[in-house]
Amino acid sequence: EEEEKERKEREIQQRKEEDERLKKEKELMMKMTEEQRKQFEEEKKKIEQEKSRLEEERRTLKEEERKKKEEEERKRREEEERRRIEEEEKNLKALEEIQKLEEERKRIEEEKKRMEEERIRKEEEERLKKEEEERIKREEEIQKKLEQAEHQRLTDEERKKLLEEKQKIEEERRILEEEKKKREEEELRKQQLEEEERIRKEEQLRKEEEERQRKMEEEQQKLEEERQKIEQFRREMDEKRRIMEEERKKREEEERRKREEEQIIARQEWERKEKQEQERRKIAEIEQQRLDEEKKRIQEEKKKLEEDKRKKLEEERLKGIEAEMKRIEELERRKEQEKQNQQLADQLKKQIDEEKKKIEDEKIQFEKEKKEREEEEKKQKKLEEEERKRREEEERIKSEIEKQQMDAAKRMLEDEKRKMEEERIRLEEEKKLKQKQEQEKQEQDERNKKEEEEKRRLEQEQLMKQAQQHKDYIEQERKKLEEERRRLEEEEEKKRQLDEKKRKEDEDKYNEQQEQLRLHTLNALKNIEDEKKKIEEEKQRLAQQKIKEEEERQQREEEERERIRKEEEERLRKEQEQKQEQERRKQQLEQERLKREEEERKKREEEEELKKKQQQEEQLKRDEQLRKFQQEMDKLEQERLQFQLEKDRAEQEWKKNWELEKQRREEEERKQQLEQERL
Repeated sequence: EEEEKERKEREIQQRKEEDERLKKEKELMMKMTEEQRKQFEEEKKKIEQEKSRLEEERRTLKEEERKKKEEEERKRREEEERRRIEEEEKNLKALEEIQKLEEERKRIEEEKKRMEEERIRKEEEERLKKEEEERIKREEEIQKKLEQAEHQRLTDEERKKLLEEKQKIEEERRILEEEKKKREEEELRKQQLEEEERIRKEEQLRKEEEERQRKMEEEQQKLEEERQKIEQFRREMDEKRRIMEEERKKREEEERRKREEEQIIARQEWERKEKQEQERRKIAEIEQQRLDEEKKRIQEEKKKLEEDKRKKLEEERLKGIEAEMKRIEELERRKEQEKQNQQLADQLKKQIDEEKKKIEDEKIQFEKEKKEREEEEKKQKKLEEEERKRREEEERIKSEIEKQQMDAAKRMLEDEKRKMEEERIRLEEEKKLKQKQEQEKQEQDERNKKEEEEKRRLEQEQLMKQAQQHKDYIEQERKKLEEERRRLEEEEEKKRQLDEKKRKEDEDKYNEQQEQLRLHTLNALKNIEDEKKKIEEEKQRLAQQKIKEEEERQQREEEERERIRKEEEERLRKEQEQKQEQERRKQQLEQERLKREEEERKKREEEEELKKKQQQEEQLKRDEQLRKFQQEMDKLEQERLQFQLEKDRAEQEWKKNWELEKQRREEEERKQQLEQERL
């Protein structure tokens, strides 16, 4: 029983020593990787910050692009609204021009109607004048007969006949006076009606003018409302932009606050881990003393382990070589894929020579950097190999672990490089797609612009045709009016000739009567001859005065026609000059607009080209920085993973040993209990 007890105590002591040894190894491993862990934490923070910065730049670029699109949309809407207002103003001007032409046509029709009425009035006056002359002649003849009767002592019957005839003439004169009064009353009534009609027309024209003015005011009000709506829309857009800017600032502030909180939490976590690490370090320092005591025993065991591990490492090295060969094949395949992608990119970029040169330069630079990196990696590998050989005897296990870490880091680096290459290709494709969309949008805008211009041109041509039709109509009416005037003048000339002819016939008749009377009234002829001469002179004077008045009237009408013709020509000339001036101004504005658009387009293209260059340079810088950071991160991540694997393995061994110790203690206690029960 004593021997059994001593054996159990030795086993317990050996297990305790084994636990202490494992614990010391674990603390030693933790102590050995502390600096690497700190560096890993710092690099991880830097990488997180760089990722946050890149994400912020991406959001900023997206926000700028969105703002640019909104600004372009706003400008396009303002341009469309401006064009619409210009079209409405042009249409209003055209309508005003049409209304003016319509008013001119109405004025010509009224002038024509007035001339017709004037012609009828003159005919009526001529007819009355002729009747009056005939009546005067008959009175003169009767009076002469009465005077002859006085001289010749005519019989009662003849005197009676003359008196009756005189009465008839008096009756006719009275009837003519009544008719004249009626005509005057009719004329007065007609003038009143014309005056009322004129007032009514003036009132109607005034109302039409007021209605037109009201419509123009309404149109002006509508345009003002449209302008107010546009202004309101601009204010709303500005307000939306302001709100979006405030929201963006709030989001940025919130993200910044979150980042600060995360940094604070990460710092606190790091401090907590640092404290734990310090505690572990203190424990490791305490255990270091015991570790030194057991170092000899560990060295002996280490030799055995090294012999076992050497075989394992040889196998792992062979596996690593095979993995390296596979990785080299994968790299060659990727290079072939990159070459194919580059060929495809060259085919696509043949259209842009400048970009091709830039890409070629970048490619050469990239190959150069790649070679430099490969040389550096080779140098690094060579240095590492020398370092590994130098420390091979001392730290074989550690160097092997580092080699595995480097292989994993390289694989991760290659994966990250592949991802970054895919991201770069995706960005280039998005860029091309965006350029294509921009080009399609510009082409659509050009097509819309051409359609608008074609539409405006057709509308302008339609308005010009309508104006030309109105002008032709006015010209036709003017020609008709001229023909009517010439016809009236010809009728008046014919009428004047007929009057002259009739007057001559009357004179001949009168002379014949006088000749007949002269045989019977020789005594009275002497007394009447002087009076006859006076009457003849008066008639000639009246005829000459009538001819003179007719000539003056014709001259006035000719002057009036000449004045109207000159006014019409002057008005047409002014209209033509105004249209030419408008057309010239329109062409000048169009040229200025095209020039301005061309300058803006060139400026935009230059800005876009400069922006593209800057973006490419920044992208290359970011890619380079990201690649370096990613390399460091992958390296640190691999070290952390290796450390974590070793840590987990040690913890698992410790847990396993602890479980075994627990089971052993429980078994020991159970045996002691059984022993006590047996005793």
